[in-house]
Amino acid sequence: MARAFDPFLWQLLSQTPVLLAYVAGMLAALMFWQRCPGSARLTFIGMALLLAATLVGSFLSMYLLQARDEFGWSIQELGAIMAVITIIANIIRAVAYGLVLAAVFINRKGNSPSSVFE
Repeated sequence: MARAFDPFLWQLLSQTPVLLAYVAGMLAALMFWQRCPGSARLTFIGMALLLAATLVGSFLSMYLLQARDEFGWSIQELGAIMAVITIIANIIRAVAYGLVLAAVFINRKGNSPSSVFE
């Protein structure tokens, strides 16, 4: 079991800056929850999805690479499974970024969009 976790931990080490950014985003959302609950909720969910997609995607990739022989998969089968995992993770990331973008613009008051460029 330790053999499966070593590459995963090394991969997480290389992703530490972005993982810390996701956690910081979640903490910031919690700090601003009372002041702007809608934006904070969207930000928290978006950051949590980004964190989960990164952690789960990395773990599955490392695990499946090492378990390929155990499952009796060919390189082509493993490649197809990895492609599906990547597509799902990218869809989750796209939704997460959409939530964060929605959080930025929700409940904004001010000039109309056309007056911004005048």
